Amino acid sequence: MTKTVPAKNGVRVVVAGDRGTGKSSLIAAIASDSFPDSVLPVLPPTLLPADFFPDYVPLTIIDTSSSLEKKNKRNEELIGADVVVLTYACNDSQSFSRLSSYWFRELQKLEVGVFLCIFLA
Repeated sequence: MTKTVPAKNGVRVVVAGDRGTGKSSLIAAIASDSFPDSVLPVLPPTLLPADFFPDYVPLTIIDTSSSLEKKNKRNEELIGADVVVLTYACNDSQSFSRLSSYWFRELQKLEVGVFLCIFLA
């Protein structure tokens, strides 16, 4: 049986959200298929190989910092994303409220027009 390989070189997923909402933990869990006890505050780009998925498209997951000093870098990543995953903490109602009061508005201001996922941590 021959595998069909799409023309696209890959999908770029950017994970963003408030501090402490599990961005790095989510990425580490996806990459390792388990929940690690500890992770770096911001992970380097994580490549999931094409054969990881049934449609054979490689996925690059970009972790972002929630610090104000890194806002420009985060915004560049969001603008270049194919998919944006926003995270919030289920034990922090403010992080949920900030999805609409900050993150949705930020994406709109940056004119990020991509598929959006919301992840509960």
